[in-house]
Amino acid sequence: MPAQISTILYLSGYKEKVSGAYFIGNATGHTRIDDGDKVQTFNITVFYPMDESKPCYLPKIKDGQVLSISNSKFSQGNNNELDLILSSASILNINPEQLPIHQITIVGVATATETPTITDVGVQLECTISDYISKEKPVEIQVTLFHPPGGRLTNQTSTVKRGSTIFFSGALTVIDDKLYVELHNFSFIRANQTFSPSASTKKMPWSSKSSTPDNPTTTTNIVQTIHNRKKSDNPPIPITVTPNSKSKKTSNHIIILDDQNLPPRPPTPEKFIPLSTTSTQKTPRTTRKNSQQLTPTTTKRNTRSSIRTNKKRKLSDIASEIIATAEDAETLKML
Repeated sequence: MPAQISTILYLSGYKEKVSGAYFIGNATGHTRIDDGDKVQTFNITVFYPMDESKPCYLPKIKDGQVLSISNSKFSQGNNNELDLILSSASILNINPEQLPIHQITIVGVATATETPTITDVGVQLECTISDYISKEKPVEIQVTLFHPPGGRLTNQTSTVKRGSTIFFSGALTVIDDKLYVELHNFSFIRANQTFSPSASTKKMPWSSKSSTPDNPTTTTNIVQTIHNRKKSDNPPIPITVTPNSKSKKTSNHIIILDDQNLPPRPPTPEKFIPLSTTSTQKTPRTTRKNSQQLTPTTTKRNTRSSIRTNKKRKLSDIASEIIATAEDAETLKML
C-alpha cells in the first residue's frame, strides 16, 4: 500500500543529467525538525521531460531554494536518510537562514502485521507500507503507528486485527532507521464496502413535477430500450417483408406496401391511328390477337425491371390491337 510525504526543506547540491527523454535532477534536501541542529535529510530525485510540449508540474529547482513539497513517494535510505521522488513542489520566498521548523507529514495506507500493543505511553501498531518505486527497487517499509493514551483514536486503534488494512495520516520521525508515525487521523478500509444509493435513485425536488415530453422517442428512451434488450438477452424483432410487397422510400422513412394497399393504377389512354384513304385489302391479324389472349398470366413477383418490361409490352400490345381492330372494320366496310 502506498504512502506519500509533505514538508518544507532546504535544497542543496543540485546536479542534472540526461536519460532517455528526460532530464534527471538529483539534490539533497534538509528539513528542520526542532530548535537545535536536528534535521531530516532527503535524497531527492526529480524528472523533467525534454519535450517542452509535455506537461510538467514541477518548477525548475536549483541550489539554495526553499521548497514546499507534497504528495511525494519515498523509501528508506541509509543512515536515517529517506529517498524521495519529487512529485509536487512550490518555491518559497524564504531565506535559508530563516528556514522554519516543520514536521514531516505522511499520508498512506498500511497493513497491520500485529495486534495493537497498549502500554503506559499509548497504543502502538506495527504495520507495513508497500509501494512501487522501480523494477529494481520494490518498497516494503516497516512503520510503527502510535498515539498517546486516552486519545480520541483509542476506540478504533485498540480493535485492529492482524491483516487489517488501514488509512492513516500523521507526523513522521526517523530514529536509527526506524520509522514512527504519531497518528493524526485513522480509519479502517473494508474490502467489501456497501455504498448508499446513487443520486439517480434518490428523490429530487423536481421529481414530483410531472411533465410529458413532446417527443416520446428521446435519446434516453432509446438507450434504455437497448439496455433492457441486452439485459434480457432477447434479440430485436426484425421487420419481415412479404414476397408480394413493395417498399416505397421517402426522405426519412421506408413504407412497406403490399398488393392490397397499393394505390390504383390509372388506366392507360388508348391511342387512335387515323386510317389511310387508300383502300387496301389486308387479312385480319386474328392469329396474333388470339395468341395474346391465350397467354397465361404468371404470379411472378413484380420488380422494377419487370414493371418496366410489362409497361413496354402492354403499349405495343395496345397499338397492335388498335391496328387489328381498324383493319377488321375496314374489311367489313368493303364487304
